Amino acid sequence: MRLLILLFILGSTFQACNNDNGLDDTELLNGIIGGEKWEFQYGKANSISFEDQIQIELFGLQESEIDPCAVFSSNGYLSFAIPSAEGTYNLPLIDQNESLKFHQPGVGQQFFVASSGFIEIITISGRRVGGYIQAEFDQFNIIEGTFVVDLCL
Repeated sequence: MRLLILLFILGSTFQACNNDNGLDDTELLNGIIGGEKWEFQYGKANSISFEDQIQIELFGLQESEIDPCAVFSSNGYLSFAIPSAEGTYNLPLIDQNESLKFHQPGVGQQFFVASSGFIEIITISGRRVGGYIQAEFDQFNIIEGTFVVDLCL
């Protein structure tokens, strides 16, 4: 079912939609982190070729609308590194340094690490990566929904 939803979302990115990034707001990645509502706006992905991985950063609505590849956020964002292959990756990831983390706004290297859930990479097509995340950092900090990002060159 999530595959059908994501395919619909990917198809709708080329049409006029509810959100500036072209994603349907009903399934968009969102939740509560650090006691604050967080909602995905856009993101970026970088290929780590020597490790055959993709590093992904997802930015919230508080970011200015600029080229995602130029963003180095201090506003709180999600990051994770996964193999550059479609599939489901259970959380926490084996390597805590690459697991799903929420970097807290304005506090440098302090972050929440997801303690359970999964990251599903549904499609890697050309420069576009689409997926679904369901993650719990603790009982009060939970996110869920879809995301689509482009690989930075």
